Formats: sequence, C-alpha cells, structure tokens
Amino acid sequence: NGVSKMVNRPYVSAGTTVEIRLLSGFAMAEQVIAKNVDLGWITITSVDAEVSVTFSALTTDVADDDGALWRPVFSANNATLPTIGCVFRVTTGSGGLANGLLLVSGSKCTVLSDCGILDAPGRGAMLQGSTLISNGATFRNSTRHNLYAENGSKVIGADMNLDRDVSNVAAFGNVFIFENSFAE
Repeated sequence: NGVSKMVNRPYVSAGTTVEIRLLSGFAMAEQVIAKNVDLGWITITSVDAEVSVTFSALTTDVADDDGALWRPVFSANNATLPTIGCVFRVTTGSGGLANGLLLVSGSKCTVLSDCGILDAPGRGAMLQGSTLISNGATFRNSTRHNLYAENGSKVIGADMNLDRDVSNVAAFGNVFIFENSFAE
C-alpha cells in the first residue's frame, strides 16, 4: 500500500494498455480520484476473487454535482476511470457515506463481468451526467442504492447484478439499456 502520485500531464492514448494486478491478500487503503484525465487505458484486476477496501482509509471527501460530499472508492470528474476488473468489498465502518463509484460531469467507467463494488456504505455506483458501461457487473448490498443515476446519465449493460433487500436502482432523467439484468 502507500502508492500515491499525482500525474500532472495528460496521457494521449496510443494503443498502450496497462494491467494493474493486485496481489493475493492486498487490502486497498487508497482512493482512486480522477479529474480531467483519461485512465481508461488501465485495467485493475486481482489475483483474489475479492479485494477488501478499508473504509477508514477513505479520507478524501469528493463533491458530487449537487455539492454533497462523499468518500468514494473510485471517483471521476470529467474523467475516465480505469476499467474495474475485480470485485471490491468495502469493510464496515462508521462516520460518513462512501460511494463505491462516483461519476460526475461527463465521466465514464467500464466494469467487467462479475466485477464491481459490494457493501458500499452509501451507493454502489452514483452517476450524474456520466456513463457506466458493463456486461455482468455486480453492485450489491449498498446501504442506499446499488445504482443511482441522474442528470442524463447512461447505464449500458447486460446481465448486471443489482440485488438488495430495499431500493436498489434510482433513476432520474437517464438512459438505461439493460438486458437480462437482475434487480430483485
């Protein structure tokens, strides 16, 4: 852990891709926060079936388009996040709301099959005027909504797993394209 560096120059994609493979037993104690940058050429995967996210390590508040503060695991503001290629499970904690994925102001994220965010103490994925692309993603057991989208967001996916005991999907003025998705 402890890998942290600010990139101040834009990357122009030239067909290069990078896979960041998290080693067995890795516990994520960082946040991925992107602003005005394209990190879509990076894919984050894991040797383990799930990666634990330490809730107490989510210390940076990020504002959504409405000014509300969240402590997201992954956040993008006018940016493209790395492709999520594993399951992240947020450990229990107190003292705030943490979205698994926070996409605002035209941001984008791709989540691979059987990958996503579990147990977010807030929303699994929150989109405001942004795009989520996934075939087979899983956003489950969040304390608010597993998927929350507003302000013209687009959610494009098939076979998504959004189950939870209470309200799992909230949508306000968006485009949803689902096929064979599960939201019980």
